[in-house]
Amino acid sequence: MRRLFLSGCLVLLLAALAGSAIAQTGYDLANHLLLQTGQWLIEESRPLGQSAPVQRVGIVVTKQGPYTMQNEFDWNGKAWVPSSVQVYEVTATHVIYYGEYEPISGRYSVLAAPMRVPRYLKVHEPFTYKGAVITGSGTMPATIHIEVTADKITKVVKAGTFTGCIRMKVTIVTNDTTEISS
Repeated sequence: MRRLFLSGCLVLLLAALAGSAIAQTGYDLANHLLLQTGQWLIEESRPLGQSAPVQRVGIVVTKQGPYTMQNEFDWNGKAWVPSSVQVYEVTATHVIYYGEYEPISGRYSVLAAPMRVPRYLKVHEPFTYKGAVITGSGTMPATIHIEVTADKITKVVKAGTFTGCIRMKVTIVTNDTTEISS
């Protein structure tokens, strides 16, 4: 279950580094969540404060009908291996998250009622989803809390300097995990 929203939330956190504000209506999540067809990224990461090996992840965004897929691949040292597919839908008013599928293991996590996040979020105006997640081993309650906690951030990373960034805090609580990311 720990992997349930990890990929989706990771993209939330990384994509929040790029983008601009819409002054009156908030920040357009479709522009901050890597949800435009043809977008892609390759990321290197490791847990903070740890000497663990660098993990390399690639994401390619595709579309099938009304659904947007974030196709994630892990680098195993020799090749990119399919990891998971996150399924979204972007409407004029919402970013809708349905769940994920892992093509190699066959595991899946689907929200019993899709999470309908308002497309535009303002700083310190949180969104909370309360529902259930369905997996191959059963159904359990899930609560997801999303909040833009800061904006107008400048961030310098290996890829360059990014201005007008936002910071999002995501908290995910299920029966077997609590994840807090910023």
